[in-house]
Formats: sequence, structure tokens, C-alpha cells
Amino acid sequence: MSQFSANDLEILISTENRNNLEFLFKMFPNDLWKNISILIVNQTKKENLVSQFQNVRVINSSEKGLSKSRNLALKNAQGKLLLIADDDLVYHDDFVVNIVTGFNELVTDFVCFQYVENGKIIKKYPQKSQKKLSIIQLLHIISFEIAFKKDVLDKNQIYFDKRFGINAPFFMGEENTFLLDYYKKGCSFGFYPKIIVSHNQPTTNDKLSENQRYFSAGAFFYRNFPRNNFYWIFSKLFFDLKQGKIKWKNVIKLYKQAIKGKNQLKNEKKNK
Repeated sequence: MSQFSANDLEILISTENRNNLEFLFKMFPNDLWKNISILIVNQTKKENLVSQFQNVRVINSSEKGLSKSRNLALKNAQGKLLLIADDDLVYHDDFVVNIVTGFNELVTDFVCFQYVENGKIIKKYPQKSQKKLSIIQLLHIISFEIAFKKDVLDKNQIYFDKRFGINAPFFMGEENTFLLDYYKKGCSFGFYPKIIVSHNQPTTNDKLSENQRYFSAGAFFYRNFPRNNFYWIFSKLFFDLKQGKIKWKNVIKLYKQAIKGKNQLKNEKKNK
């Protein structure tokens, strides 16, 4: 059974309109970036980003869309372990050790880790390591919590659905769709209870309106659970009401938004 080392890790960063590498200094304090393999996809129609460092590769792309950026990174990745990253993250000093240890201990295809926001853990994580995650758990994972083995990618050739994510028809759900596609292929998912990164900026979900969230959710549920997508829509409405995220007076409106998103995706599939 192979054991991974720090040299096996490659970080895949999606960014846009960059003309220098200064953002890496903030992402990786204490010059951490100098000893890590990094692949940057810079979406730009202006000045190209150039790297003078052997461990930092750059691909400039004129395409727009987060899922397209992620896919371009995946198709050009070289590391044995791949970590998905955004350009507004700050990685902890021991993050490489924790990632490598997580894979060596759990021996799963994917490993999910913890993050903090403004110095605090805001999500409810399992207390111990887990070698198996449920569908419900996969629905609540954020992209920068995910690392996985490249040989799983090579074997299955599953990429992000370009219809989901920033600058796509449906604004969210790309990472969860990605995970569910691999889950349906029988891949294994583990959780390692170590913090690897800080994220102090609002997430995509935080920036979206209620209408946008439910429009995207309707498409997401139809894409991933076509036979019982109504169950998932009603479940979301119920739990959002219970947690005070939405108001009763908006339930019908938001349900209609979910159906609108579902129907748009359905029509896209018919027109293919």
C-alpha cells in the first residue's frame, strides 16, 4: 500500500485577472508556497500571468467560469494528491503534513478537512476521523475542504459540470455535484479532523440572493436526484424555515424559483 509524502501534493488555484504572483504570499504565509507544487489557472482577457518559479506553473485562459477553470486545472494536474483552492484563502503552516497524514491514515480516494472563518470553526464537524461519508455530508462540503488522489481522476475522467458555479447558468453546487458523481462511481470519501485553511471572505452562497440560491438548488437537485428532486426541494425549504434562514411568506416564491431552475436545466438536457 503506497504512502504519500509532501512532494506528492499539488495545489490547484483558480483566479482571474492576475498579472503577478503576490497573492501567493498572502495565501501561504512564511513562504510556504516555495516548497509546494502549485498550478494556477488565471482567467483573463488582459495581461497574462507569468511565473519565474519552477514549482509554480501558470495557465492563462480566456474562458470565464469557475468550473471551467477547475476543469482546466484538473486536466493539467501532475501531483499524486490534488487540493482544490481559491485565491482568497490562507493556509496554515502544517496543512501539508495534515493532508498527507489524512490520506495515509484513511486510505480513501477523497479526504475532506476543516477550515476556520475569522479564527473560529463555524461548521459542525465530526469529532473523529471517518472512513465513510454519507450523501448528506457530501452536500455540505465546500470546495476548499477537498483533496483527492489523481489516479481516481485518471480512472473516472469526471470533471466539474460547467453549468454550475460562478459565472455559470446555475450559481452554486459545482463542488457537491462533482463529489456526488464520484460517489455514484463507488469512490471512497473520508474525513480527517484537522484544520488546513482559513477563509475570512463571504462564500459564494453568502453573496447570492434567496431567489438565486433556490433557482440553483432546483437545478442541482434535478441534476443529482432526478427521481426524487421534489423531496430534496421540500427538505431544503423545511430546514431553512426551521433554522430561520427564510420566512414563511417567501416559501411559495422560493419553491417557484426552485422549479424554475429545475425546468431550465431540464430544457437544456432536452435541447442537447
